[in-house]
Amino acid sequence: FGKFYTSVSENYEYFKSKGMNVEYAYDIETKEYIGLDKFNIDILFYQQPWAIAPNQNISVTSEFALTCYVPYFVAITDSSIHYDQIFHRTLWQQYSINELVCNEYKRKSKYPLNNYQVVGHPKFDTYLSNEDIENEGYIIYAPHHSFAPSHLNFATFQWNGKYILEYAKEHPEFKFVFKPHPQLKTRMIKRKIMSEKEVDNYFEEWKKIAVFCNDADYYDLFKKSRLMITDCSSFLGEYFPTKNPVINLKNKNSIKFNPFGQAITDCYYKVYDLKTLKSTMKMLLEDNLDPMKEQRLARLKELDIVNTSTAERILNVIKESIS
Repeated sequence: FGKFYTSVSENYEYFKSKGMNVEYAYDIETKEYIGLDKFNIDILFYQQPWAIAPNQNISVTSEFALTCYVPYFVAITDSSIHYDQIFHRTLWQQYSINELVCNEYKRKSKYPLNNYQVVGHPKFDTYLSNEDIENEGYIIYAPHHSFAPSHLNFATFQWNGKYILEYAKEHPEFKFVFKPHPQLKTRMIKRKIMSEKEVDNYFEEWKKIAVFCNDADYYDLFKKSRLMITDCSSFLGEYFPTKNPVINLKNKNSIKFNPFGQAITDCYYKVYDLKTLKSTMKMLLEDNLDPMKEQRLARLKELDIVNTSTAERILNVIKESIS
């Protein structure tokens, strides 16, 4: 719990530093969640459907606020946790990234859903900026935490984590970024992938030779990169507008993707073993070849996920709904 309290404070300071109007919804001293009715809220946005305190749940907050949902992640997996919970059925409005995802959720849900609005995802708004950012040629390695047993089973670190580090050491001509999932270290220890000392040493080795990114400010790194190597799901969607290639590290036991996820990952280099990883990294980095580039560009245009501001579209939907 000590880490949790630290995280609450760090999050508060982070958003405060961005000039946002931030309030604590958790009392660190009493160790209690604060009822949201104290804040005179009219419209309340949730960013995840799980781990919500009872006094902050929709059954309580809907008594005084219109409840909305924008997931903090880009949902590309085929999981009922994203659409078939009581949470989703109770919302006033929830916002879907596109018709592919919306139709899939409606088709698979046990209950009729009429609270969906297709608007895009606010995370893609960062790509609408006209800011000229120089590409540094970064290679981003972003390992996920979902080691078996897990609902997701995306993690592949056991067979590639050490190799990618050694490759980065052996190729100083390439600029690497190490962007582990925030829960990676904890899960590696818990699942006995490495001891705590081994994990600490592994992270320190990366810090010596690469940019170490352990926070939410990663979109500039995306824009400055040339390649991502990852087994994370949301990043597969978030990174797609860069038009850059992705080495999608695959776990054969992972949860499947929804149609949107399939459309994106069909344009990525799917790698299931170390031998294929080595040859794919050589092709993309050393030989500077990218045979799937045109396919990615065509798919990005087809999906049309970066066109107008999602934030503005959400605001317009809300204004129209309450007018």
